[in-house]
Amino acid sequence: MNIFSLAVLRATPDVPPTTPSVHHGTVHEWDDAWTWLKRPLAERDFNCVPPTDNNNPACPYSLHFTRLTMFEQLRVVFGDTWIRQVHRITRVERPRLADDAAKRMYFMTTACKAASTDLSAYFTAWAIPGSTNACAGLKLRRPAGDLTTVATYGAGTLLTTDAQPSGTVTLAAPGGRYGAGAKVIATARPAPGYRFTRWLLDGKPADSPNPRTVTMDTAHTLTAVFTPPTPPTALPVVQEVSRPEVLGQGSPIGSKSGTAERVRGTEA
Repeated sequence: MNIFSLAVLRATPDVPPTTPSVHHGTVHEWDDAWTWLKRPLAERDFNCVPPTDNNNPACPYSLHFTRLTMFEQLRVVFGDTWIRQVHRITRVERPRLADDAAKRMYFMTTACKAASTDLSAYFTAWAIPGSTNACAGLKLRRPAGDLTTVATYGAGTLLTTDAQPSGTVTLAAPGGRYGAGAKVIATARPAPGYRFTRWLLDGKPADSPNPRTVTMDTAHTLTAVFTPPTPPTALPVVQEVSRPEVLGQGSPIGSKSGTAERVRGTEA
């Protein structure tokens, strides 16, 4: 239900909440989630039940809505169609699941299918039990970047990318906004015929390995500069010049070119 509530909030941003003191999908909730995700893995417990375990640092009261951030991250990375695909697969398969552990495993496996991506490492970072086997046997690609760094709810530090004059910049963890201090991998891809030349970070020349890692200590603009293809060198046009010849010398009598040359020779 909370996932659909967030969808309503996105669709009606100007409608105030029914209870002003209770408003979710906020920058504050992202900050709580990012703080939790940066803890050592042993201090994260996705399945704890706050406030019952509130004395456990792995189980703060805010975890109720911190967990919701995981679903929102996946929506930001894979788009609105991701959750629809999860529902579609579930309706078709209609699984019979014995307990919560089976339900968690089914969700993770279905999430991987819907994203066409091996999300095992992502779910492990969220400290969900059994996550290492979530996508076993599916033979899906792994994400190139750390998806837990992708900020939600309009929060986070902004990374703007550009490509000049022709090409693209691909971010290993898509989204464009990231947790403070996150490391984001960017790859420059030239248009056909172009070649990558260098990076500009905030308008200034920067180290230019490709791919390149950007530390999101503040908002940045990363520009990939490409060199256009070199136009082919035009070859000089060589023209044949007829040489006047004296009758009886050069071309044999009766040949067309010889006649032309003899005429020119006569006129000369």
